[in-house]
Amino acid sequence: MFNKTIAVVTIFLFLQKNVIAQQYSLTAIKEAFGKRLENTPKELSYVHTDREVYIAGEEILFKVYFVSYPLVDTIAISKVCYFYLCNNDGKVLQTQVLKIKDKSSYGVLPISKTIANGDYYLVATTMWMQNFNNSTSHFKKINIVKPVTEKPQLPPAKQKDMEVGFFPESGNFLNGVDQKIGVRSLNEDGESIDVFVNIKNSKGAIVQTFNTGVLGLVSFNLVAADNEMYTAECTYESGKITKNINLPLPTNSVPSLTVNNQKKIFIQLNLPETKTKDPYYIIASSNGALIFAEEFDAVSKLLAINKTNIPGGILNLNLVNSKAEIVAQRFLWIENNNSVIQPKITFTKNINKKKREKGEASIDFLKNVNANMSVSISRKNLSDTGQLTIFQYTQLLATLGNSIDFNKTSLQQILNDKNIFDDFLVVNGWRKFTPIDLLVDEPLSFTNENGIYV
Repeated sequence: MFNKTIAVVTIFLFLQKNVIAQQYSLTAIKEAFGKRLENTPKELSYVHTDREVYIAGEEILFKVYFVSYPLVDTIAISKVCYFYLCNNDGKVLQTQVLKIKDKSSYGVLPISKTIANGDYYLVATTMWMQNFNNSTSHFKKINIVKPVTEKPQLPPAKQKDMEVGFFPESGNFLNGVDQKIGVRSLNEDGESIDVFVNIKNSKGAIVQTFNTGVLGLVSFNLVAADNEMYTAECTYESGKITKNINLPLPTNSVPSLTVNNQKKIFIQLNLPETKTKDPYYIIASSNGALIFAEEFDAVSKLLAINKTNIPGGILNLNLVNSKAEIVAQRFLWIENNNSVIQPKITFTKNINKKKREKGEASIDFLKNVNANMSVSISRKNLSDTGQLTIFQYTQLLATLGNSIDFNKTSLQQILNDKNIFDDFLVVNGWRKFTPIDLLVDEPLSFTNENGIYV
């Protein structure tokens, strides 16, 4: 009886708070956002194995690396690693419990001789990471095959299909606004494919034509008319597979952002007529640190941000209203070499070519630097292998919330092209969530938006 009374009082106070709808200043919102970033530690895992393909009955040699977020740094949140071998349905087949020491765990996992051919996943997680619904756990895909003496059973032939997603830059399909819309196209196996697309209006007239390209990524601009119905006519494999996708009716009932990333960052605020007098703010963060906070001009609804002092990497833009609610998000790529510190690296003991023998190096930043640091060492020709380094992987995973679903080769190509990478950020770079008061000590709870899919 006592617990029920407390629950009723708590709900009553929460409803009363929403009724009052207090407005907060930019200073209060900035302080609250910074505090939230500081007080949300996370762990990230990365599974490294001796190879990608195994024969049933062999052993998997593996090592798991752990880093922290928002800062890639040494952490001591967890002491135990839970390591799983799972099938495609998510069923756990084998489990190991390992001790975490010096930011890593390692072990040997024997594979059953009776296991079926197919793709499997190695999963590394901790009790702390499970608080975040596996959003920071690394799922490494491996393939297991039977010995060649056994005749493998071929799976039944799949009927070819495609999936095309449309991602408006602001998260909503708007009318009267020159908006950027990202497009991502995948086949039935989740691989990137080149799809030919015609965007037609309700009269059947073609207003846009484009291909998604071999990486399955492209964006186009459209000024949608009010109450106009648009259809995407998609064609794959020279007309063998076709789909017509009806886009939703455009709306102007929600706040949104239009971003132009040039020498400066130009951010246009689009508001419904009923909310044109309300103050709105842009709060930006990079790698878990608050970068800037600005209020939109009440007349032009436009902000121009100088990139000189913004660190290179992914910038997270948050549109915040006067109630301290995040109402829209957008990720942006900042290529700013001015913000990069180039240290002087000297090898005091040359690396011996014999495996596992240590070398020594000194790093001099040539000026005082107050920062946490992580060092990633890789082969000199790694950029030619089409693979991501551990550092690249964990940084992207932390920023994009584990929503990366491209294979590593495609992702490496995306990273090398600034325009394609911005399209990648549009389709992965805004999230749909329930707005929350930033001044309340509660975690942000949101899921990755899947766009408009058929």
